[in-house]
Amino acid sequence: MKKTIVFGILVCLLATVVSATSTEIIYDDGSDEGWSAVRYDIGRGVLFTPPSNCWVIDKIKLNAYQATYSGSFYIEIWNKDFEKIGESSYEITDHFQFGPHNSNWAEIDIPDVIVDDDFYVAIFADTGIIIIDGSGYYKLYISHDWTGENHVSNDRSYITYQDEHPIFGKVLFSPNKNTMIRAIGYPLSDLKPGKSNGKCGKGTVKVFEKQIGWAKDLVD
Repeated sequence: MKKTIVFGILVCLLATVVSATSTEIIYDDGSDEGWSAVRYDIGRGVLFTPPSNCWVIDKIKLNAYQATYSGSFYIEIWNKDFEKIGESSYEITDHFQFGPHNSNWAEIDIPDVIVDDDFYVAIFADTGIIIIDGSGYYKLYISHDWTGENHVSNDRSYITYQDEHPIFGKVLFSPNKNTMIRAIGYPLSDLKPGKSNGKCGKGTVKVFEKQIGWAKDLVD
């Protein structure tokens, strides 16, 4: 009898997870037209607005290439006050092709982070330089699209600092480009209807304030 009850609970939980709808938040146009090196002390980041409150970030999508066949990169989630609320590390060679300029998309599972307001995704990598054809390259380069006559900036891309910069603080706005970092997640209410943690309020839906930028629904 006990085994039957446990099995029933597991089936219900699995059914709930499968029914969750993921949303990919996109602030770039998908064109990798330029690349920026990231190091352990200086990285790149994007400011996101979650499509609803009590939103769970469970994946980060990143377009990049690697240039040294070694090292790790780091994904950090910061709240709007630059407090770190999530972090994880990964091997560069497990996710990215060798460059230069041979970038690819990687969808990376991260430990779940629940947000209720704007948040930053900041990317850093081990510092190290290799010489290729007389030029020095860092371990990881993140793609961006250029803005200008035919492209519009979302004003969401930043240079990020591991330690607070004496002048700029934790971030410095990076104009004329949209860094190709995306966030994927789902409302916590999809898994726990009617429930939220203490930081998530009553489930009020927020609306994107930016005219540029869109969300794509992905059914798991």
